[in-house]
Amino acid sequence: MPAPVEEPAAPSQRARPLLPAVDGDSEGSGEPESALAQGPLSRVGAPAPVLPEAARSGLRAPLQKRALARFAPAEPAFEDAPAARRKPSAPTEFSSGRLELPIVHRLKLDQPGASLRGEPTPTGFDVIIPRRKTLESPTSIARRDARIAKVTATSSSEGTRLSFRFRSSIPAYKVRLRNDYVEIFISSR
Repeated sequence: MPAPVEEPAAPSQRARPLLPAVDGDSEGSGEPESALAQGPLSRVGAPAPVLPEAARSGLRAPLQKRALARFAPAEPAFEDAPAARRKPSAPTEFSSGRLELPIVHRLKLDQPGASLRGEPTPTGFDVIIPRRKTLESPTSIARRDARIAKVTATSSSEGTRLSFRFRSSIPAYKVRLRNDYVEIFISSR
């Protein structure tokens, strides 16, 4: 005797995925409050009921709206946001090569820098930090690393120019602005 076949569930009784409540949802959103979806159980391998496209889209619309509401921005961005919160549009890094176990040197600036401009040279590199002055002398950097022949800092009306000159080959390096410091990373290999 063949097993009885269950009738497909009506659209209102179909199992629906449960989504957490989103701000502004009413209590009677039509979704079951229990962790189990309501509806008759069907046998494994039984074909799913086929519904017309209009019925299927009508069932998905509330779920789609709720899913999209989770990804909507909370507040619009304001044009008059403080400069400290905005990301700078000018470059704040200059690098060459891949760093391996870098040695970090820091120089203090008179104010936080907004941008920098780097230029490779035949024996090293130059970095220009517009409208900023260094408060420390960079000569101690050359004393700490035998590969560096000379480091100079020249202040002018356009800003500070840091010049690094190496004795032999130029190692990989990276220069970046970090608050009111300029950090120089020089690869140890």
